[in-house]
Amino acid sequence: MEEKKFKLVIKPGAGKKSGIPELGKVKELKEGLYAVNKYAIVGRIYSVTCPVCGQKLVIHPIQVKTLKLKCTKCGTKILVGVKETPKVKPEPTASSNKEQLKEVSSEGGNKTKKVKQNQGVVAGAQLQWGGIFSRKSYQLHVGDNYIGRKDLDVPSDVMIDDEYASRRSVKITVARQDNGYSYKFTVENATNPVLVNGTPQDVGYGLYLNYGDTIKLGKTSITFKPLKK
Repeated sequence: MEEKKFKLVIKPGAGKKSGIPELGKVKELKEGLYAVNKYAIVGRIYSVTCPVCGQKLVIHPIQVKTLKLKCTKCGTKILVGVKETPKVKPEPTASSNKEQLKEVSSEGGNKTKKVKQNQGVVAGAQLQWGGIFSRKSYQLHVGDNYIGRKDLDVPSDVMIDDEYASRRSVKITVARQDNGYSYKFTVENATNPVLVNGTPQDVGYGLYLNYGDTIKLGKTSITFKPLKK
């Protein structure tokens, strides 16, 4: 006996009332043959409404193929395309494919935390935050450097343990100049105010940082400093 490739249930009460989502609209391809205008995803459950009699068909595809449904009430034929679960691409960060996890900590810190750091060109400046005995630092690199609340699903180059900061909240774009580097600060995402030297910054607004400037995300103050040689 041929193995079944999907489950089909005929159920008059299916659909919105039962919480099963409607797959899509059914359109006529040619006389007597119809097709749903959206793909079903393997492993998910959907309802399909017969365009002729209104019967609800509940499907649960378990393999990639084109399903050929037949309404048991009126015999209408309906085609349903099935595809794999789409792969979610990770949100791009400033780190390259050569990124590594590097422990960054200053003298006096008895603990270190791992932060993503690009192996690319280090660009003359760093960020420092934390208390005297828990001081942390991050060396900026050429390109975009993202800063935000610690979240492994939406990572930043600099991840801080502060529930009041947003994920990937701000970025510092480092660019080469004839006389060194420029450091452009931009707010990308912020539920709570982001401050630079005590002044709130709007989302999308950019300014250039100078050594000694202080950035405040949530309750965390980060100082922009020259990199010690």
